This record gives sequence, structure tokens and C-alpha cells, in this order.
Amino acid sequence: MENYKLTDEILLPLLAKARAEKVKELDKERSFESSYEYELQLSAYQRVMRELDNALANTRSINRERNEKNTK
Repeated sequence: MENYKLTDEILLPLLAKARAEKVKELDKERSFESSYEYELQLSAYQRVMRELDNALANTRSINRERNEKNTK
């Protein structure tokens, strides 16, 4: 249960904070030479965040399985 708890209590807030900071950063950088450049940056950021979400979900799943095995 400890690993699962760490995932929820530590990683989720860090992920949320990283998202918020990146969105603020991208909003400040709206002075790109073209809106296409901004959209490209935003798209790349969103792709990275999806990958992080997937990695976090996988970690939670693995931790849950380990915890179930440890409690048996």
C-alpha cells in the first residue's frame, strides 16, 4: 500500500504543478512569430503530458499489483 500511497501523495501533485507551470510558460510565449509555432509547442507539450499520464497510470497499476501480492 505504501508505494501506491506515494504515487498518489507525491507524484500526482508534482504532475499537476508541472502542467500548470508549463501552461503559464506557453501563455507567456504567445509572442511566437506565428500561431503555428505556438500550436506546435503546445502540441508537443500535450504529447509529453499524455506520456507522463500513461507512465503514472502504469506505475500505479504495478504498485497496486505488488501491494495485492504483498498482502496475500
